[in-house]
Amino acid sequence: MRLTAAQPSAEELAFRRREGTSPPNLQLAVAHAAEVARLQLELNRAAAAGMSPRQKELIILLVGSLTHNAYCWGHHVPPALAAGLSKAEIRAIRRGDYSMFPPQEQALLAYCGAMVGLKVTDDLWEAVSRERTPEELVKITALVGFYCMLGAVQAALDVAQDEGFGGFEQPLEG
Repeated sequence: MRLTAAQPSAEELAFRRREGTSPPNLQLAVAHAAEVARLQLELNRAAAAGMSPRQKELIILLVGSLTHNAYCWGHHVPPALAAGLSKAEIRAIRRGDYSMFPPQEQALLAYCGAMVGLKVTDDLWEAVSRERTPEELVKITALVGFYCMLGAVQAALDVAQDEGFGGFEQPLEG
């Protein structure tokens, strides 16, 4: 890690207490810039607000996979499993094979993947827009952008994986 751990804000600590977790290494690095740490948490929460846990974790795992971010992947496999994704679905995301997902999720994954690659076409936009409100589309787009940014921060600061979390070897067979 290129920076030593900083003290998280009282708000961050209270949030983590409510969750029953402690701040991960990435948050401890970002805490050096208290206002950035606070605002990035607000952006993350705002982008994910109202989104199903399954959809949120689909997006985050896809971004982690496409940006080669084992830190993100390792942190989000457990909540993805808790949100109802199967191990087979998680492994399929890692392989880039979305055929086992329903059409609405295939469109979501294709759009988010194109967004990571900066290649969103009108056809992809049309497909992901079906049955989604403008607010939902903005939140999806913001969540993809947020996790792309967070992955870049993690890589640049060389933040080590937290104890007890794996990486791309997850989920194990079974």
